[in-house]
Amino acid sequence: MRGCIVIIAEEDELEGDVAELLRKAGYEIKGVPFGPEAYTAAYKFMPEMVLYKWPADSPDAKELFTDLRNVIDVPILVLMNSSTGGQEFTVELLRLGADDCLAKPYSKKELLARIKAHLRRYWQWSETESQEEPVIDPVSRSVTFGERNVKLSRNEYRLLRCLIEHDGGVVTREELRDAIWGTDADCITPTNLNLCIHKLRKKIERDPHKPKYIMTRWGIGYYLGRKVRGL
Repeated sequence: MRGCIVIIAEEDELEGDVAELLRKAGYEIKGVPFGPEAYTAAYKFMPEMVLYKWPADSPDAKELFTDLRNVIDVPILVLMNSSTGGQEFTVELLRLGADDCLAKPYSKKELLARIKAHLRRYWQWSETESQEEPVIDPVSRSVTFGERNVKLSRNEYRLLRCLIEHDGGVVTREELRDAIWGTDADCITPTNLNLCIHKLRKKIERDPHKPKYIMTRWGIGYYLGRKVRGL
């Protein structure tokens, strides 16, 4: 299996030629119906890539795509009809966070080639795992793995910093919420914390499905499984 790809599309387009093509190419395919909860369903599959089939007539498509981009930090390839929009629309999608856009008509070879290229870049950093301890920099809010530098969001940095301060000890979910959101923690749902942990794992774990840094202690919270050095 070459990796998990989520396809977000209208219900009647989930099991079409694209899904069949990718399965034959060896990818694990998960279909998510287009709708307000699509981004929540997509992140649960922990995909390596997302194909977003842009709905031609939906006024909510742009808002839903923005929600998806805020949650998913893997490559997103937008597939659309040639009538959906021209160059200006493509530029707008790229500014919204799309990694690539492909309008019909396109060949199967081109689609597979683009997917392979995006996945190759996404996986490249983890092909060789550094033996050095990762170093977290509070000024740039980043983690350095050997020669690779990973930028963190404010919440991701606070989450990792809290785990480092406990030096391998288990941190409860409530403690993590307080450390990340402070006085707003009471308004934060369990899903918000799950998303933050998911996004951080995607950035720093070689295999998010088998984490080595952000470890779960079921029913209690999380702990740091490997040493991360702070500046």
